[in-house]
Amino acid sequence: MWRAYGGHGIGIQIETKLDDLLESFNNIQHDIVVNKVDYVKERAIYTVDEAVFMKDIAYKSERELRLCALCDKEELYIDVEPKTFIHQIRLSPFISKQCATFLKNALESEYPYLKGKIKKSEILEY
Repeated sequence: MWRAYGGHGIGIQIETKLDDLLESFNNIQHDIVVNKVDYVKERAIYTVDEAVFMKDIAYKSERELRLCALCDKEELYIDVEPKTFIHQIRLSPFISKQCATFLKNALESEYPYLKGKIKKSEILEY
C-alpha cells in the first residue's frame, strides 16, 4: 500500500486507536458518526448519507474506517491534540536511510513527545 498511497512510495502512517483520536478533538460542537466503509460491487444511486461510507470493492483491502461530522457547513476545521492520538509513526520502507534519519530527528526535535514512536516500516508490499 505504500506505493499506492504515498507518492512514489514516500509517505508516513500514523497509528492510533479510535477512542484516542476522538478524545483528541478539541472543542468540537458537532456530532461525529463513525462507521466502517461498505465495499460494494455495484454503482447504484445512493443518498449522500449512504455514499459517505461506501467505496468500490476494489479497495476492500484498505479496511477503512471513516469519521463524518454532522453539520451544515461546507468546511469544518477540527482542532486536534496530536499527543493524544499518535501512538506510532511508521516511515515508508522506500525512503533512504538518510532521509528516514533526517525525518525522525527533525520530528523528535520539534515534537519531543514523539521520541521512541517513529520507526521505518519493513513491509514492502504494494
